Amino acid sequence: MDGSDITQITDDAAEDRNPSWSPGGTVITFESNPEGQYAAYNINTDGTNLQKLPTGPGTEYHPDSSKNSFD
Repeated sequence: MDGSDITQITDDAAEDRNPSWSPGGTVITFESNPEGQYAAYNINTDGTNLQKLPTGPGTEYHPDSSKNSFD
């Protein structure tokens, strides 16, 4: 991949950061702050099925989808 086929999959004013791809490459877990406080989210690589993940101490920073089986 040379980066020439980039597609934006989120569309909000929040800062979305620290993406982590699932082992199968179909889900991205990332941090975002649309409500003013960071939380972890999953989204399919086609931009569908955005889900806020359950929170707890330390779960909102540097989420890692490779530790889960999303696909």
